[in-house]
Amino acid sequence: MARYGIDQLDQCAADALALSSRVRESPPEQTYRTLTYQCHRDPERMAQLLMTLAVFVDPETATTGELLRIVGRITGDAA
Repeated sequence: MARYGIDQLDQCAADALALSSRVRESPPEQTYRTLTYQCHRDPERMAQLLMTLAVFVDPETATTGELLRIVGRITGDAA
């Protein structure tokens, strides 16, 4: 598949939301295998999807802040 064109941004957003739903609903091992395969098969398109998902994340939310604190504890704030 080719990357999303400028006239396909709505489809990119819809696909990103669908991907996030699949990630939440699938077992972690299956998610890893699927994402690895998709990134290998179509890295440009997957990069667009992942960047689109990043836009949806508000770094000021409590959930994101808590995740950052957890990562900091795990990594010893090396990240």
